[in-house]
Amino acid sequence: MNFLNCIYCGCVGASLGFYSIQFFYRYLVSNNLSSMNYSQNNKTTIIFLIPLLFGTMWTLCPYFLAPMSEAKSNYVREDMLDQLGIDVLHTIYVGFFFYPKDRNGNRFLHINSLIVNILESSSLTASLFSIFYYGYQCYKNMNENLAMSISHRNLQKQLFLALVIQTSVPIILLHFPVAIAYILVVLEKALGPWSGFLTITIALYPAVDPLPNILIIKSYRNAIKEFICKFIHVGKSAQVADVSREVTRVTS
Repeated sequence: MNFLNCIYCGCVGASLGFYSIQFFYRYLVSNNLSSMNYSQNNKTTIIFLIPLLFGTMWTLCPYFLAPMSEAKSNYVREDMLDQLGIDVLHTIYVGFFFYPKDRNGNRFLHINSLIVNILESSSLTASLFSIFYYGYQCYKNMNENLAMSISHRNLQKQLFLALVIQTSVPIILLHFPVAIAYILVVLEKALGPWSGFLTITIALYPAVDPLPNILIIKSYRNAIKEFICKFIHVGKSAQVADVSREVTRVTS
């Protein structure tokens, strides 16, 4: 079960890579991907392995460097009982503990926790940087590329706007909560009942993620409207048919 918990962490890490890859791919499209030569395509393939790298790192680092321990359990036991009503012995977790105590009761810096924090914080920062960098480059290319047809330019703008809003969703629901949680861990500040907020935001993300594409991209929006209109029309037709049969039965 502990490894499954770490795989869940790995999925969060892989998501950070996917967000940045989305902007990188949009940047390639705005730069005419079809004109890239073979060597550039090989480099592009390597870049698309970043989510796998992030996911592997976020899975293995907590498993080997930040697993459950007696010191961690003793440290959080009282807070979990008082604020959540949960015995830590009935839970499975991974996490940082930066300042444990040695046999003499002296606090020391836990190097493994520091390593995991640096690696995962670096991937979080790299994901945010690539989002803003390639997003800006994509926006600049679309404004400078006058060879695009009006329809193609409009489509690219719709896709870019949808991507911007779509990526702001994980930034709000994932990047910021994770960053705040990491900072509070370093400062030894307890979140209390708010500790479950990150789990809730991660669970909300898959449901919220497709909404920008559906609402902004015209073809998707029209398809949804057409489906709803057909559904309403079928419902009204069924009601009319029921009324007609009822009238026929009464008159006969």
